[in-house]
This record gives sequence, C-alpha cells and structure tokens, in this order.
Amino acid sequence: MVEADGTTVGGEQAFRQLVASGVEFDAVCCVNDLMAVGVLIECRRMGITVPQQLSVCGFGDNPLAQAFDPPLSTVRLPRYAIGKVAGEQVLQRMAGEPVLQRTIDLGFELIVRATSAVL
Repeated sequence: MVEADGTTVGGEQAFRQLVASGVEFDAVCCVNDLMAVGVLIECRRMGITVPQQLSVCGFGDNPLAQAFDPPLSTVRLPRYAIGKVAGEQVLQRMAGEPVLQRTIDLGFELIVRATSAVL
C-alpha cells in the first residue's frame, strides 16, 4: 500500500514508489479514478502494458474512466441512493428521531473495462 493525494499526479508518484519498492504485483487498485489514470499514465512512461502486464482499477466511475484510453475498470457507487439515504438520516436527526441504523449497505457495481481484462 502506498499513500498519495487523490490526484492524477499522486497516482503517478504512488505507482513509481510501488515499483521502486521491489514488491511483485500484477494489479493496482486505487482509491479514486483520478489516481488510477495517473497509474495508467506512469505505466505508459515505463513501458508497462495494461492489462497484459498489469491490471488497474479505480473507484467512483468518474466520466474520465470511460473516456480514457484504455477505458478504466472502476467501482461504481449508487450516488443517488447514498444522497437520498443521507438526507433522510439528517431529517430524522433534525426531527429529534433516533437514527437506529448506523451502517447501511447500498451495494456497488464493478465496471470491468479494458484495464483489467484482456479483450
């Protein structure tokens, strides 16, 4: 695991650190799609082919994920449902009602694109 800021440049830097560590790996999962795009950019610079040598996955399904070349695999969250449930919870608290359920699993969807599957 490598820490970095959530930017494209942060993804590039984190990937360089990961490679320099000497640890063998064949996949990288990033905390957001911008960092994953940074990893893809750095892979190009280093001559690492994606997905043949390395699989890359982001998080959030940013519109850039589908538009990038190659299109980025990512985890899609139900944004509307998250906002709706959060708003309902806030309204309950404002009305003085207890919020009984602290953890609510709204699921996710794995979007497999060209960075994690040999097409």
